[in-house]
Amino acid sequence: MTLDSPLTPLTNPHLPLELVLHIFRRCPQQTRGRLLRACQAYHAFMGTELYSTQIILRDPAQAAQFNAAFRCDPFRLKLVKHVEFHLRWRVNSPLTEAATAMASVLTSCTLSYLRCRIHDDDTEQLVWSSLWNAPSRTLSIDLGSHTPADTDTPPTYTQWVGFNAYALQTILYTLGPTTDVLAIRGGYFPAHITFPPLPKLSILQCADTDAVAYLPATSPLTKVYLLQPRDVPALYTFIRTLPPSVVELQCNWGDNPPAFPEWHAPRENRFLFYEFDVPVIDLGVLAREFTEALEGYGGGGVLTLSVKSEDEDAEEVVAEAARAAGKFVQVLV
Repeated sequence: MTLDSPLTPLTNPHLPLELVLHIFRRCPQQTRGRLLRACQAYHAFMGTELYSTQIILRDPAQAAQFNAAFRCDPFRLKLVKHVEFHLRWRVNSPLTEAATAMASVLTSCTLSYLRCRIHDDDTEQLVWSSLWNAPSRTLSIDLGSHTPADTDTPPTYTQWVGFNAYALQTILYTLGPTTDVLAIRGGYFPAHITFPPLPKLSILQCADTDAVAYLPATSPLTKVYLLQPRDVPALYTFIRTLPPSVVELQCNWGDNPPAFPEWHAPRENRFLFYEFDVPVIDLGVLAREFTEALEGYGGGGVLTLSVKSEDEDAEEVVAEAARAAGKFVQVLV
């Protein structure tokens, strides 16, 4: 059978290509192998479909099979577009194969989609996950809130941190330079991991994490969303050194005093959304502290405040202090 043969389903007008792929996707693995060997047309057409999606589930032995198959045929690796890793972490588990497979995928494939999820095999809790979407150039990282139950056992904790740190570092350094949107939530960012330069990063979202302590401040950011920060001193430094390219800044300070970027060029189309809690305090002291926090700010724009306090007047006192400072085009509550 050849491409010119009227019996070739690929050229048969009564059997659309979409239907051929629909049938192929629902065939068992053994049947797929037979179809691929039926003719060159089938191998060329269906091979791309077969190799474009790779899912490695639970058993790290699957990662070893992946490595062996693609090491022998680099052409297959170039076809891979969609990869999912769903792994179970356990003490002394052979995750080196999974790490190797991940490195191969990231360094050799032009991915449209990558999903990595690692669970603790004993507790079923999520240890770490990431999601990469190439069309939107968005990288999402969920560091979870889980650590091994026996963190006092050095070998166990070292293994746990070791693999997750390796995976995170590999993903960041491979995908980071092309990332437009970065979202990080949960957990404590490994202190010994460094971020690569992020020359294209324009939108950053951090929630319930201390990752801001390690982010480079030189990215051309335009929108920043910081929710429930864990490392407040690092957050103050990060906020004050934000580049003036930022036009939208949203920050939930919790019960910590807010800080403002040290910008000196006002922009009318800049929007700041600040939310924080105020304990029972003298309102005069509150107004004075907020005014002091604004001393280094000269970025203009619109400030929207949400102040939670037992004193109903606290929000209006803060708003009046912001208006009196003359730093904003408008102050809203």
